[in-house]
Amino acid sequence: MFHLLKGMAIGFSLAVPIGPMALICIQRTLLRGFRHGFSSGLGIASADTLYCGVAMVGVSYVAHVLLHYTTIFKWFGVLYLLILGIRIFMKKPEFHPDMNSGKLIQSYGSVFLLTLANPLAILAFAGIFAGLGINAHHISQSNILFTSIGVFLGYALWWLLLTIILSGVRNKMKDKYVAVINKISGSLVVGFGLLILFGLH
Repeated sequence: MFHLLKGMAIGFSLAVPIGPMALICIQRTLLRGFRHGFSSGLGIASADTLYCGVAMVGVSYVAHVLLHYTTIFKWFGVLYLLILGIRIFMKKPEFHPDMNSGKLIQSYGSVFLLTLANPLAILAFAGIFAGLGINAHHISQSNILFTSIGVFLGYALWWLLLTIILSGVRNKMKDKYVAVINKISGSLVVGFGLLILFGLH
């Protein structure tokens, strides 16, 4: 139980900072509704939990391969962010009701894959775990599992709370603000993509 709670605290704290993935989730919540936003948030949670598990078992073959191809993953992520940001910026301002399960799977999958494009998250988790004294050589496999589950639950809790709040804002939002949200969200997503691009040189 202790490792589960510790994992939840780690996941929740890592989910709070606003980055390009968070902006996409926020934009989807405001324009498409709770289910779209929360599905996107779970995509982030799933990808980061996967990297959390890789980090906890130490320097493995998987971690080595992922980190070796970090630049390739980043180029993929940058390209996707730029295209997505431009599409959001140019998108026709209109509300979308919560869509069917197929569309929700797309919301989940797109953010999941884009989050996976940042394998450096492995190093972030490794640093956090080292600082907290969590190491695969010193804890059981069950505790590794509980910690990973806790990380996922921490992420999920944050996105549940945030999307509920944003859904309340959405219900009171007027149509004229939709275009502004698209312009701001699109510009910020493109900006994040450009920052990552400049970091590749």
